[in-house]
Amino acid sequence: MYRPTVPGETVMPNLISSSAARRSSTSTASIRRGVIFRELSALVETIACHGVATGARSRLGGLVSGTYVEQRDGGYMVADTRVSMDSVVYQFLGGQSAESIAQAFPVLTLEQVYGAITFYLAHREDIDSYLATRRQDFETTRKAARSADPMFYQKLTDAKKQIPIVR
Repeated sequence: MYRPTVPGETVMPNLISSSAARRSSTSTASIRRGVIFRELSALVETIACHGVATGARSRLGGLVSGTYVEQRDGGYMVADTRVSMDSVVYQFLGGQSAESIAQAFPVLTLEQVYGAITFYLAHREDIDSYLATRRQDFETTRKAARSADPMFYQKLTDAKKQIPIVR
């Protein structure tokens, strides 16, 4: 960054090593992520406060934003789409950015992804318990299917062992 010198001030040349520059850029990136996280947290708090004041109650009694998330058939969905909140939340928790989530689901706009993430952060306990329940339901269904037709799953396991792993 250019800065005019003050009379009598000694200007030192920039002697930062490349490893120091990498550390500096890494720390700059983490500072940038921290700033973005704080801004997103402030936005979540603002939206959460507004949602409590004006949000509609769902059929199940939960608070649901009328714009980005809705409850359908006992599940949370991104509004006006067939994309489940599960999909967005799991990608978000896996470290994906909102932009990459929007690319993974072309039907979603970046605004809808940010809205869904904001809704998740504002209602984290509710959504996390919902996801835990869904996970338990999946495991129960999976075990029932395996016990109903064990030969099929044995053949499937054997077939997987036959396929070479390409890396």
